[in-house]
Amino acid sequence: MTDIEKKIMMHILNNPVSIILAEYMSEYRTELLKIAYYLLLRSITPKRIIIISTKKEIELNWVPVIHRIQKYQKIKIAVALGKKKRKKEALYRKNIIVFTNEESVDWIKEICLSEEDLIIIDGLSRFINRNSKRYKEVKELVNRVNHVLAVIHQLIPNELSDIWDEIYFLDNGKRLGLTKSAFLDRYFFAISERKGSYLKKKYIPKDNAINSILKAIEDIYLDGSKLRVFSGQATYIKEYVELSKSEISRYNLIKLQGLPESYLLQLASGSIYENESKRKTYVFHNRKIIKIKYLLNNFKDKKVLIVYSYKHEKDLIMSHIPISMPLDNKFTIENWNKGQIQIGLINSSTCRKKSDPIKGCDIVIWYSLIFSKRIYEKINERILNKADALVIYLVTADTIDEKAVQVIMNE
Repeated sequence: MTDIEKKIMMHILNNPVSIILAEYMSEYRTELLKIAYYLLLRSITPKRIIIISTKKEIELNWVPVIHRIQKYQKIKIAVALGKKKRKKEALYRKNIIVFTNEESVDWIKEICLSEEDLIIIDGLSRFINRNSKRYKEVKELVNRVNHVLAVIHQLIPNELSDIWDEIYFLDNGKRLGLTKSAFLDRYFFAISERKGSYLKKKYIPKDNAINSILKAIEDIYLDGSKLRVFSGQATYIKEYVELSKSEISRYNLIKLQGLPESYLLQLASGSIYENESKRKTYVFHNRKIIKIKYLLNNFKDKKVLIVYSYKHEKDLIMSHIPISMPLDNKFTIENWNKGQIQIGLINSSTCRKKSDPIKGCDIVIWYSLIFSKRIYEKINERILNKADALVIYLVTADTIDEKAVQVIMNE
């Protein structure tokens, strides 16, 4: 285990309820699975680990991590989605990690959960409505076990007052008060605003309210980003997308035809020119488009550059992300540098040839990968001018993408 994983594990074991702030694009999923595996191997507690998230989050982000982890370690993992019988069969087993979706956890009540079970909630911010079915049912499970870990990507909700609902969900009012009204009276001023024909209360934080709130929860709160040593360099992360079995079979059949690497890279990214005229495009899959839209939803306040290799890839991205803008001339580059464009598109084959820098990039997403380390470094020289930039490679698993990313990352 790494030092980071050890610190997270001890934080979980030392606190009946705990919160970890995970950078969205950190390796927190991989780290948590490794920690869960280690905890089960200890043969003390817990005997079973239940990870609760949304169905979409499990399928899109957790399942690829599960596949990668299981290649190296024999972890017993069950993804309990779908039919009730399948879910029950998963939960009756011991020494296992079970994934299930938060929208339908009522069936877990029928299972005799042990106090020794560990529940991990991926996304605490979804639990601020105490009247919702989701809140009530998951909270009932939380109250039945001795250890609960909540993963969050943003400590302070859009409305600071909502933090009480999140913390109460975990500790039943121990830290921020037994009632929300008492919490609001202590940390906020209430003012009335007119909304049409009626008045609505608005809560303004008192001086030092945020610091006081953080002080009250500091014993259970761990900032994952502070565990990582800042190196003064960009952070590089691989985000995998998974093809279906039929798509993998078709890919392998095409690969056997001995096509050039450029064709296979196009295929891995999702679409390819049908012939040399380059007038028609064959769409093979849309996994990377789905992944980009998901990522952008989590980077709403960031400037994002998407690197593509072919015109049909640019057209596809623009059709799904209308606010994206190709940075292919001085006018659009100037607008980007002035902060007037949030999502820019750059062509890997032409970006390296130009010398004018593209300034202020927070995140770079490599939609399609390349095999040239030299070209890759030239592109980096032009766009990576922030020490804390995040570089994301979209890698289609079990395709030529995996070889390409090894080349550019020196693996």
